[in-house]
Amino acid sequence: HMNLGGIYNDLGNIGKAINACQTGLILEPSNAELQSMLNYLRSKSMPQWHIKMMNDKHRNECFKQAIQKLVKPDDLILDIGTGSGLLAMYSRDAGSQQVVACEQNHLIAEAAKKIIKDNSMNDYITVINSNSKDIKVGKELPRKADLIVSEIFSSEMVGEGILETFLDSRNRLLAEDGHVIPESSEIKIALISSSAKIEEVSNPGWCNQYNMKSFEELRPTKLNMDLYGDAILLSEEKTVFEFNFKNIQSCHRQEEVIAMEAISFGNCVGIVQWFKATLCEGVFYENTPGKIKSHWNNNIYLFDNSINVSPGAEIKIKATMNKDFLWFQEL
Repeated sequence: HMNLGGIYNDLGNIGKAINACQTGLILEPSNAELQSMLNYLRSKSMPQWHIKMMNDKHRNECFKQAIQKLVKPDDLILDIGTGSGLLAMYSRDAGSQQVVACEQNHLIAEAAKKIIKDNSMNDYITVINSNSKDIKVGKELPRKADLIVSEIFSSEMVGEGILETFLDSRNRLLAEDGHVIPESSEIKIALISSSAKIEEVSNPGWCNQYNMKSFEELRPTKLNMDLYGDAILLSEEKTVFEFNFKNIQSCHRQEEVIAMEAISFGNCVGIVQWFKATLCEGVFYENTPGKIKSHWNNNIYLFDNSINVSPGAEIKIKATMNKDFLWFQEL
């Protein structure tokens, strides 16, 4: 059964691989190799950030407020990328009599069905194991949705295909006078100072009496970090890219050159990136560096070499964005 699980894993069928391991463990519950393999497969199918996201109280409250403001009793809600089904259940609690929730990961979709049944909402919420691009009005979706809610953004905002998803769903699946959550978003950047937390993962420096500087050549130039309580910004924030999800027209590649002006003295190691999402009028979510404890970490794009800056110093940054890609570099 363990060998069979390995074969299914190599073929990309994680569900059958997990089933094979579980069958093996029925026969031999104490088999450490099977237990380890099952743990690996589960972490592969459901990354740990899922549970961290579910426990992000600020994120949850923002989405709950937006859903409560927009849902009306006769509304048909489409929840794209439902995950645990939380936003679908918020929609039901807000008064919707019919919610269609889609989730393309089979294992997560099955878990969402169980959660919704455990909370006695299965008469109102239908979970479909599907990508939203495969949903058809009149089939999986009874009619066009009055509200589409989706939280498929990454720490870069665009990393999980949110632009293509909203472009498609708005054109095919949303009623003419319908709403979307989130309504819009901004990608922001600022110059960031060196700190002990950043140095710990980016600067090998000296180890005892040995010069380890050359190891920097192997380091990644992009760091994804929890900067809560530890971010010193050396410039004002700037919005680089903006999106209106209800009126999105295309997902074409964009490039911008931004002049960032230092406002204080410091050792600038690069730029930090975050996002601000407008869920609906008056309800915002922003993972501001250093200020918000968020399951979405901040991204730091390191310069080749740190720069000592003083007020008024200017650093030019090239920003590149594609449908599911974001990058920044010093010019």
